[in-house]
Amino acid sequence: MKNTIPWKSAIDINTTRNLFSLNNESLPYEIELYICSCGEQKRIIKKAKQELEKYKCSECGNEVFYDAAYYLTHYEWYKTAEKDSFYDLLQENLKIDIKYDADKNDLSFLLNLQIPNAINYYSHDVEYCDKAILTMSVDKSTDRSEELMVQFDLEYLLEDYFFYDICPSQSEITERHPLLAFFKKQMLDFLIKHPLCDDLESVKYDCKSINDILFFLPYPHLKEYAFLTWQEPFLLPDDKPLTIRKALKYVLNYRKEKSLKKAVFQNYAWQISTTKKYYFAYAYCVCKYISDVNIATRMAAFTFNGLNMELRHDSGEEKLFTYLVQNNYTQKQIERLMRDFSKDYADTYFIILHMLSQFEDDMIQEIEKVKPKCYELHDAIVRYHGLAVAKKNFHINFKYSDWQLRGCVKKEPYSIQLPQNGRELYEWSQTLQNCLSGYAELIKNKRTTVYGFFKDGILQIAVEINNNQIVEANSKYNQQLSSEDTELISAWFDENVVQKRDMETSLL
Repeated sequence: MKNTIPWKSAIDINTTRNLFSLNNESLPYEIELYICSCGEQKRIIKKAKQELEKYKCSECGNEVFYDAAYYLTHYEWYKTAEKDSFYDLLQENLKIDIKYDADKNDLSFLLNLQIPNAINYYSHDVEYCDKAILTMSVDKSTDRSEELMVQFDLEYLLEDYFFYDICPSQSEITERHPLLAFFKKQMLDFLIKHPLCDDLESVKYDCKSINDILFFLPYPHLKEYAFLTWQEPFLLPDDKPLTIRKALKYVLNYRKEKSLKKAVFQNYAWQISTTKKYYFAYAYCVCKYISDVNIATRMAAFTFNGLNMELRHDSGEEKLFTYLVQNNYTQKQIERLMRDFSKDYADTYFIILHMLSQFEDDMIQEIEKVKPKCYELHDAIVRYHGLAVAKKNFHINFKYSDWQLRGCVKKEPYSIQLPQNGRELYEWSQTLQNCLSGYAELIKNKRTTVYGFFKDGILQIAVEINNNQIVEANSKYNQQLSSEDTELISAWFDENVVQKRDMETSLL
């Protein structure tokens, strides 16, 4: 094969097939092999470990050769690759190998670099070894594994993700790393044409990434690419093909009132334009449970937006409305409650949905009935959640990145700590009388971070950090902080936690 990467390799002559190998003789020699990018090869037999003068290609005069042994064995050879001339040669030399297991319906991609590692002196051929740079596999169930096999220099591209020690996702790498983007586009093109995607004829050619394909694989009944913005699509009916218009009719619960239909469609357009996501379960529940068309139309127009948007669970909406209906709240009361959540307590609403999504259906009826007030409902769910859900999280142990641990300091009069496991987080929740116990999975999955501020060994304040900003900072019973504590926490955040000094910090 022709290489555009100029290689050099020192090969023990006893590991090659040669005339002396038949006699099992061990020779004190090695072969210094040079393969130039112009195609010229040079083999020099020398004593083992002997240092030779710097080699220069007799054909083109090239003096730069890359050590094959180093690139075959060293895990971190990709360090600061963009500053290395070797990086510019990679795109021409990497190749994609594809394997398909028909029994498991599993498709694997390997991004390989061929590196010389042996010589056959009988045939005079150079033998090459595949060095895996990236491996990725996908299957029909959307199980997907991806692993970088060498140390890519991604920190400068994704520094905001390293606070959580999260390996960057496929989409982040594809969007920000040009070399990987080039080859992942080839993988995507192959995947689109593969029988694995035969059921996705109406959407696959619009897919811009492998993640897009994986979204649709378990939902071949979704016939428009715009469904990519729909959250929790497993809640949609799958017994017949769905277009966006048909899906919105399902969200309407097939109601015909024009005013309600207009409100649902406008809310859909608003969510897509502002958040690029569509949470449809709220509108579905309004249309299902609120029979008064005037109330339903007003409620369908409510918008929910807040810093805790990622906690929103569509599966929690149905359980919330089930609770409200089972406890005989009037439709007017439900409207007022949802209006208050929408206007002033959206983050509290998202937290409630997150907790409810962890409940089994039969647990909903066990939550005590309270007045239809945002925080009274929140506190009732927190109390039940602490008993019914938090205990199962006791066994969860948390692991933190160096960035997160930087926040664990002493700042008078406080000692700042991180919870180590679900049990400790539950104890914090009991001390502060709030819903911290429900954050165990979020902390475990690196979706948020909670710091505790201790004074004289007693927890006084909990501070949540998400997306490089302070989301919430409260004391017992979610009371607001004094101006002194607010200033102290802001200073601690700027000194020890924040990663980009120009990002605006807010205390809520």
